[in-house]
Amino acid sequence: MSIKDDVNYVKQELSSDEKMLEGLLKVEKFYHKHKLKLVGLVAVVVFVFGGYALKDALYEARIKSSNEALLALQQNPKDTEALERLQNKNKPLYELYLYSVAIKNNDKVALKSLSGSTHAMIADLSKYHLAVLEHQVGYSKYYSELSKIQEAFVSLQKGKVQNATDKLSFIEQNSPFYNLALLLKHQTIKVEK
Repeated sequence: MSIKDDVNYVKQELSSDEKMLEGLLKVEKFYHKHKLKLVGLVAVVVFVFGGYALKDALYEARIKSSNEALLALQQNPKDTEALERLQNKNKPLYELYLYSVAIKNNDKVALKSLSGSTHAMIADLSKYHLAVLEHQVGYSKYYSELSKIQEAFVSLQKGKVQNATDKLSFIEQNSPFYNLALLLKHQTIKVEK
């Protein structure tokens, strides 16, 4: 019986080897049939991942260069090369730098030019600060509560107490300007007496 078992074992081994060889032949046949498609697919995958890696590397290099330019400008504001590099590498950061310099120097011309910025926040804040420098009420999405306080103050100066109270009522308790609004509300009480 052991010879029969040995023969059966050899038959099973041969049949499993045949199946494996048959599978390899199928894979080889599939590979030869679709060789160009497979190579193309691998090339596309490599190209896509390589493209993303290159894009990330270029982005990081641009950010690093613009940060270095900003640091150079902070050390020496008259460095025209750094200013030009900042403008070319990172336009929003360039505009933010110009905005900070304009605020520091009360430069109405620069603020007027920045109020036409494509960056919405820079444009909004520039318009607001330009209005403040021109002694007008500035309207800003980012300084809306401060704008309401300014409107209330102007209304108080003109004697429009109810209008001032209405403006101040929009400022909520959790606002950093709430105490200032309370102070102005007390001013309206004094005016009414």
